[in-house]
Amino acid sequence: MDFRRRCCLHVSVPDGSRDRPDRFIFHIAFESDWRAAERDGEYRVSTRGKRLEDVGFIHAGFEHQVLDVGAAFYRDAPEPLAVLVIDTGQLDVPVVVENLEGGDELFPHIYGALPARAVIEVRPAGVTSAGEFVISRPVAPEPSP
Repeated sequence: MDFRRRCCLHVSVPDGSRDRPDRFIFHIAFESDWRAAERDGEYRVSTRGKRLEDVGFIHAGFEHQVLDVGAAFYRDAPEPLAVLVIDTGQLDVPVVVENLEGGDELFPHIYGALPARAVIEVRPAGVTSAGEFVISRPVAPEPSP
């Protein structure tokens, strides 16, 4: 796959650049999928109801996009949600910022499995009865056995 043809920005973070705003990207997950990924060591869900193998990448967003995406696509979520905070510096697969839907807004896509170690924070999330997507306080990671 030729990433350069479609890529507007390839997120790559050299050592020592921890203050870059694009270093951290976000993904909305069902809590059960994330718990399975913690157990298995990697996350392979692209988006609601589709796996990495079906789509070819994992959908993600920048922080300012999470609330709108959550309200649009998870309004009727049948189980608890979590927002995964992903450190792109911990990825060994490409992250391509692009729009594949024909609009103007660009979203980061992770072209490969997401290693659980790259998720630096898990934020519980959900949808209110008014349809507003809300993110709760961060959850401290559970100690490794």
